[in-house]
Amino acid sequence: MKQTEVGALLLGGGVSRRFGSDKRQHALGDSFVADQTLRIYVATFPRVCVVLREADPELARRLHDLHPQVQIVHAAQSSLGMGHSLAAGAQTVTWHWTFVGLLDMPFVQSQTLNLLQAATAQVELEAGAAKTIVRPSSVVEGGTRTGHPIGFHHSLLPALQALTGDEGARSVVRAHAAQVLDVPVIDQGIFRDIDTPKDVPPRD
Repeated sequence: MKQTEVGALLLGGGVSRRFGSDKRQHALGDSFVADQTLRIYVATFPRVCVVLREADPELARRLHDLHPQVQIVHAAQSSLGMGHSLAAGAQTVTWHWTFVGLLDMPFVQSQTLNLLQAATAQVELEAGAAKTIVRPSSVVEGGTRTGHPIGFHHSLLPALQALTGDEGARSVVRAHAAQVLDVPVIDQGIFRDIDTPKDVPPRD
């Protein structure tokens, strides 16, 4: 495992209950939500892996046709919660740093992703820094808030691989709170996801 290996693991195994239809394939701009998210990550990360539901052959084909370099993992237990999707993805990747993002967050800026990757490189240079989690933070009304994607050092992969339920990686972040590096960014896209049709910008 090389210290330069950094990749993005995008979770897209949900069932879009609040949206009312498959939001991943909903029109956004000149394409659809999942493609728009992938575009920004593929353009900035050397390695990208997407976790989908087991019964997602159509979406998997579309994404592979558009982004053949992206690895696609089908999580057999994705219906049981985000933790299962994350565990399935974490069992597949072997990178030195893995940034966990969400396939329904297509508004993150490329500059933010570049800053996060640069932060992991800086952590590796600072002997004794003992930072194993890197995440973006931005000022909002009332204070500072953290968002996605969140980077995990390879030493935390076993903890991610053991996740279950719908909490995602929050328990891992809490357990290693002293090892978190927050990277300030000016990007509200780190919070902005698509949960309902109202979250989709109107077409021009």
